[in-house]
Amino acid sequence: MKSSLVMLALVFLCSPADSAVVMSVNPGGPTVLLGDSVSVDVNVSGLGNGTAPSIGVFDLLLEYDPSKLTFNGLSHGTGLDVLSLGSFQSSSAGSNAVSVFELSFDSAQDLNTLQPDSFLLFSVNFSGSGLGVSPLTLTINSVGDADGVDLPITVENSSVTVLSTGSPTDDVPEPRTVMLVGSVLIASVLRKRSLTARSAPRCFALPASDGDHRAL
Repeated sequence: MKSSLVMLALVFLCSPADSAVVMSVNPGGPTVLLGDSVSVDVNVSGLGNGTAPSIGVFDLLLEYDPSKLTFNGLSHGTGLDVLSLGSFQSSSAGSNAVSVFELSFDSAQDLNTLQPDSFLLFSVNFSGSGLGVSPLTLTINSVGDADGVDLPITVENSSVTVLSTGSPTDDVPEPRTVMLVGSVLIASVLRKRSLTARSAPRCFALPASDGDHRAL
């Protein structure tokens, strides 16, 4: 009984954690100007380094707000093509989501030993088409390891904010700038007052012969 418990403990400790593999949505920046483009990368990390688990197939859906972003195009990564044999790739854009599928042609052994532990799955290019925040939500239809067995995945979503003139902080002067402008204005006012005082006519009282004084 004791030896069985020890074996179970060893199996538990040596087994990879279900949430070790992470798929994350990573936009090129948190904001994009209206009419400009932004690339959104979907990456995977936490795979085996020269060993299982690796990814042999995936079927994913990236959702976005079509009132804020317009889909321009998509490109696949090369993580499922470790021997440059190619892979089966498919993608389609709906009204508010992009569906992406890829199946590796490499063997399970080659994927487990040659696939990086983190890499780019695919990248989507959008244009900012409406002001506001667009969530970027990744939905997993299925992800299989090198043998096609379902692989548990943790998802990290993101968002992009479309702005009309850049980041709101760009329009707010820094305190140092405000102090500098204020000092210049004060110095200008004092200089004008000094020049006015110097140019004003001054009166001098001179003694007159009749005992009165005349102002010059």
